[in-house]
Amino acid sequence: MPAATSKTELLDVYDRELAKLLKLIDPITETSACWSEDAVSIKAIMGHRIHWLDLFWHWYDTGKDGSPVETPAPGFKWNQLKAYNAPIYTAADQEDWAALKTRFDDTATHFRTRLDALSEDELYTQHRYAWLNDWTLGRWSESAGPSHFRSAAKVIRKIIKLNA
Repeated sequence: MPAATSKTELLDVYDRELAKLLKLIDPITETSACWSEDAVSIKAIMGHRIHWLDLFWHWYDTGKDGSPVETPAPGFKWNQLKAYNAPIYTAADQEDWAALKTRFDDTATHFRTRLDALSEDELYTQHRYAWLNDWTLGRWSESAGPSHFRSAAKVIRKIIKLNA
């Protein structure tokens, strides 16, 4: 799927992928939320998505005034995501499923609201902020939001199929 190139496309893909994910997780119970593949549960997947939605805004808020941004996080390189994500998964596994779903809903709504408040120029001007490399802010937000929703849905469907 090609990346969005406008704010309208970005918001459309955000809404579409979020709706698919919410429909998929809606009937999941506390018990089935603990089902996993490769030791990563449905709870862990959703906790991970919450974290990365928030992380995007941390990068943005830190870097919008020119302050240095360390992506993905201080002390981690992109090839160390397995180690970075492990405590996120562990923490999510300890949460109540209903509370985790509510937190996801709140975080996804907050993310969408903040995206909508940004201008087309801010989202799609290349090199607008130093930390963006060759991707636009819109492309980074799509990676943190809709692309993550799509990958979560794919893995969750696989977990459900393995356990049903």
